[in-house]
Amino acid sequence: MLELNNIYVLNPNIILRGINNKYWALDTKSGSQFRLNQLSYDLLSFIDGKKTIKDIIEEQSKRYDVEKEIFEKDATNFLEMALEKDFFTKK
Repeated sequence: MLELNNIYVLNPNIILRGINNKYWALDTKSGSQFRLNQLSYDLLSFIDGKKTIKDIIEEQSKRYDVEKEIFEKDATNFLEMALEKDFFTKK
């Protein structure tokens, strides 16, 4: 379960790529590819082992023109799914 006050690190098997406004998460271990939107890509990019999930969501919410509560809910839902798929782990 995603804990907003915890610090996480990206799984070393996950490589994030963005080309011409198209984004992917590539799992080098399984060979799976996951298509991302820019928000998902941005959120995963900031999981660096230094900031809490709460800090990342708050920081990124300032970049998008959407109500903060809606942004937080959508970002949390995506990050919960990404955690279940082992894109990142607790530090």
